[in-house]
Amino acid sequence: MYVVFFILSSTTLLYNCSFGVLASQDQQCVTFLYDSSSPGSRYYLGNSWYRATETGFPWFEARDECRKLGGVLAAPSSAQENEFIAHQMPPEGILWIDCNDLDVEGRWKCREGNVEVAYRNWDDGEPSNEGDEDCAVLTKRWENQQCSTFMRDDSSCPESWHSWGISCYRVTETRFTWSDAKDECRNLGGVLGAPSSDQENEFIAQLFPLDDAVWIDCNDIEDEGRWKCREGNVEVAYRNWYPGEPNNYQGDEDCAVLASWRNERQWHDGKCSRLEKALCKMAGRPVLHV
Repeated sequence: MYVVFFILSSTTLLYNCSFGVLASQDQQCVTFLYDSSSPGSRYYLGNSWYRATETGFPWFEARDECRKLGGVLAAPSSAQENEFIAHQMPPEGILWIDCNDLDVEGRWKCREGNVEVAYRNWDDGEPSNEGDEDCAVLTKRWENQQCSTFMRDDSSCPESWHSWGISCYRVTETRFTWSDAKDECRNLGGVLGAPSSDQENEFIAQLFPLDDAVWIDCNDIEDEGRWKCREGNVEVAYRNWYPGEPNNYQGDEDCAVLASWRNERQWHDGKCSRLEKALCKMAGRPVLHV
């Protein structure tokens, strides 16, 4: 996990941290304060406290995570609250808020828990709905995004790598055979990755264009039909085969790709000699934010 510290001098907060989700919960307090006595980052405004997660989530999982933390996914109800929340983020920070038009396109509902929020702070030209963008994010003002998008902090990863959870991911621009893809990931300081959950699989699929595919570390080279998936030396039990796959259709289809063909995000078997991009993964480095 990332290590995050904040330093206070009087009432001044020094910060440099990108966040993923914002939660709020009622608690008696009279003004903006930082609570250093509890784990994580908590900030007070008025009679509510706020916390931002370090891990990125899709919008639905963000709401669930806030409930687990004892709060709800927040939605600013005034310009003052919006400014307060935006002030806790660096210039490129992004947070999910509880605003969506999932029920009726163009009819945005914003709430905190069961309380409707009338305030809106859309950026110019937003909401634009450039393809199923049904959930709202706050930067300084509001924008709409696809609800499946992961908000993430890439500051713990090397350049050209993307952070999710405690790991860093990179999809190569060059295409390789499966064996060469494994070597390339090692050259880059990581390993050929293999998703271990639906959430990770979904995140990875957003790192490369539609109608494309990436090699993952799953194969049945040693024993036909007995697929081994791993990351480095760690076995991965998760599978996400497309219906009918693996089918060894052309013979010797012994290596797996994660594909986003036809908007799907599932696995196919293919010849290990074909050329595809590589999904590389490495452990994220702890970051001290001051």
